[in-house]
Amino acid sequence: MAKVHCFLRTAFRRSWIAEPLVDKLTRGKAVYQQKDPFTEEETTLILDEALKLTGGTHAYAKHPITFRLLLELMIETGMRVGDAIRYDPAKVTRGEYLWVYNYVHQKSRRTEQPKSIEAYLDDRLKTAIDKCHWLSASRPFAFGEFRNPNYLASEVYYRMQTIGQRTGVTDCRPHRLRDTFAVRLLLSGIPLEDVARLLGHSSVKVTETYYAKWIAARKKRLERLLAERRPAEALVNS
Repeated sequence: MAKVHCFLRTAFRRSWIAEPLVDKLTRGKAVYQQKDPFTEEETTLILDEALKLTGGTHAYAKHPITFRLLLELMIETGMRVGDAIRYDPAKVTRGEYLWVYNYVHQKSRRTEQPKSIEAYLDDRLKTAIDKCHWLSASRPFAFGEFRNPNYLASEVYYRMQTIGQRTGVTDCRPHRLRDTFAVRLLLSGIPLEDVARLLGHSSVKVTETYYAKWIAARKKRLERLLAERRPAEALVNS
């Protein structure tokens, strides 16, 4: 709606239209869909089934291990599917505890200064990706021209839809892997600001809006832990 408003204001100012139609529009309040992660059981089913999608002649169909690692990369780092497909091992450096991958996410606005995001890989995942069959000379998960990441993202989407049909996992799509990563961190006690940073959100408010119910669940968990600790403290003091 913001883009429509901007266009209509510009159109009227430049005399493309005869009347200020923008004044007749009613701004609607944005409604954010609450994110829903996969359960641990669903995650296991998805990863196991990914290895069974064989029988093709090229790319993901011919190399199911590579495809499964792509899904694991999204679960372990929270990267969007387009960014995960373009994962470049040459940009990975060794941190003190984990491997650090710096990238600029594709959803960045062209008018903004590109902001680098850090994703973290453990030794197991980093080594598995390095040793798997790469689909191109420089990138493990991208093949063909891959200048249009939407095409490859659609390939991943449709394969996950097939996995969902075979396993009974409803709404089986790539972005829920990112949601699973975020909710896991929130429930494990990682600060909201750090989760927002890892997701590449423009502000903490965005993360808080999308994952509101999971933040509430975390608060209840913290309250329960404190309540369980109080009786033990009382016994010690007595």
